[in-house]
Amino acid sequence: MVLASGLSGPTQMAQDLTYVYWIDSGSNLIKRTAKDGSMATASPSTMAAGTNLSGIGVANNVLEFGQNPVDIGYNGDVWYVVLSPLGSEWPTGISIPYGSYESIATSGSTFYFLVYSVDPNAVSPSSILSAGASMSSTTTLCGPGTNCAMTQPNEIATDGNNVYWTDTWNGPYGGRVAKMAVGGGAVTTLGSDNYPGHIAVYGSYVYYQASSKLMQVGTNGVAAPVSIATTAGGGVAADASGVYWVDDVSNVYGIPAGSSTSTTIATGQGAPGYIISDATTLYWTNNSSGTVMAVAK
Repeated sequence: MVLASGLSGPTQMAQDLTYVYWIDSGSNLIKRTAKDGSMATASPSTMAAGTNLSGIGVANNVLEFGQNPVDIGYNGDVWYVVLSPLGSEWPTGISIPYGSYESIATSGSTFYFLVYSVDPNAVSPSSILSAGASMSSTTTLCGPGTNCAMTQPNEIATDGNNVYWTDTWNGPYGGRVAKMAVGGGAVTTLGSDNYPGHIAVYGSYVYYQASSKLMQVGTNGVAAPVSIATTAGGGVAADASGVYWVDDVSNVYGIPAGSSTSTTIATGQGAPGYIISDATTLYWTNNSSGTVMAVAK
């Protein structure tokens, strides 16, 4: 089912019980539409506008997203930035490591932000931050002031106990999948791979895309990652019913829980990029065809 059409480069997604949200990258807008298809297909609601939007999440009825900074300061080896108050964007005056928001994950009323810094002189050039829905303060879990460092992180996920991320390439931390407790602390490397990207976690497993493969690794990091599909490339979602992914060309796939065999869920899609799931339905964005799609599991 087409939930929304006529969009301009729909990409990253988030959800609550009623709506699907996405970044419309061509128009720099955050939009939403009802999961049940009750809203006009060609007229999704605009929630907010920004500049070079990236990363989106919903927690405790608060929508949060990342965008370009508007004011920058410098302190020793670390850049800091103040972002503009836009929608539920960070309030003016909150200082955070300078960089772009690559990904946002949520658990309960907490947001976790993956920030990729463009400051080559930073002691730890990228960061993971956490904040409550009030956005009154942030905690740096990985980055300046911690014993954790990363190079070029790509995407973040959380199961409420740990945060998991992919560090794509460059430097000593490139090409890894890692985790740490939501309160910070030691980093556990779960696996090493070429250009790991999209990531999802459910139960005892982490799933991620790497080298045109869908990989699976245990959250305990005891066994090495294994390839479970070779039709990879785009976003990944996982829940009690199985793991789902898109190949960023034209197809949507899934492996039901308890099975090791992949099934093709949809074909002929317009460059699907991101996918999310709830108890009954899968949702994904088609970048080139400008649509948001839904299909029952």
